[in-house]
Amino acid sequence: MSRRKRALSPSARLRRLKKDHQETIQSVKKTSSNTPLQLIIIACYLNRLHSIDQVTSNVEWDET
Repeated sequence: MSRRKRALSPSARLRRLKKDHQETIQSVKKTSSNTPLQLIIIACYLNRLHSIDQVTSNVEWDET
């Protein structure tokens, strides 16, 4: 039998996005001076949740 995954609550989804955001920021600081695609996607979601200020305060965006 296949089981369906339970849908995450909005607060659980937000926690997951914030966790992904923090992990991406940590990897960016270690490896690159360019903004990775994953961070841009996460930033779009956080923008929808009105949390973009946290992203911009932690990331140095590319000039291009």
